[in-house]
Amino acid sequence: MGVPVVTCPGETFASRHSLSHLSNAGLTETIARDRDDYVELAVALAGDLPRLAELRRSLRDRMARSPLCDCRQFAADFMALMRTVWRKWAAGERTAGGGR
Repeated sequence: MGVPVVTCPGETFASRHSLSHLSNAGLTETIARDRDDYVELAVALAGDLPRLAELRRSLRDRMARSPLCDCRQFAADFMALMRTVWRKWAAGERTAGGGR
């Protein structure tokens, strides 16, 4: 915590993981569109010491207030999803993979 991250998401799950975290923390301005944008963002951030200091100061609180750290909401959403899956399975609805 406290270290700003710039990311350039790719096609794989692993390469898109930071995209999800940064989006949930409200830091979409550090998500690059491509490699050139990545370099531009990183250089701009490194050269803007007041902005960098503000990001470092606010990161812990931003993360704590983000959906990533809202355990109660995550649990409620997960339970609702599991209930939906169970009801569909119990009703005999087939999954996309063809199983019951």
